[in-house]
Amino acid sequence: MATESKPIEDETSPTSPRIVLIVEDDDDIRESLAELLESWQVATVAVNSGEVALGMLRRGFEPCLILLDLKMLGLSGWDFRREQMKDPRISKIPVVISTALGPADEVVRAELGDVTWLAKPFNPDRLKEVLCTAVESPGEVRGRTEGDCRTKRE
Repeated sequence: MATESKPIEDETSPTSPRIVLIVEDDDDIRESLAELLESWQVATVAVNSGEVALGMLRRGFEPCLILLDLKMLGLSGWDFRREQMKDPRISKIPVVISTALGPADEVVRAELGDVTWLAKPFNPDRLKEVLCTAVESPGEVRGRTEGDCRTKRE
């Protein structure tokens, strides 16, 4: 099941919305993450499985970032990431791993590639920092502009 918010256009690039794909099987966590990111003026598409997310990406959906849970039923976050890395059309989309597991060691990092780790439960300030850092990796996502990770200030 996918829930989609209306894409919010970035002030610096009216044709390039910032959309984060949230892949999380826990309904409460998925909905809370979507609400939090949307409060920062970041559009989200939230899905409850790796299979749904992979299918969307393979059909051409291009988020600026994937926020991925590792432990899911069906296609786990581990398996999703392995499949993503095999496909050159989607392999460069930045990934933030969200997990209750401890920090990744070198073996795990080698297996999952260049990802950012974010421990659950989330600290909102840390989440914002991690998302901005991941999105700001140069040359990773087509159509991104320099200001894509800014949040609207009140």
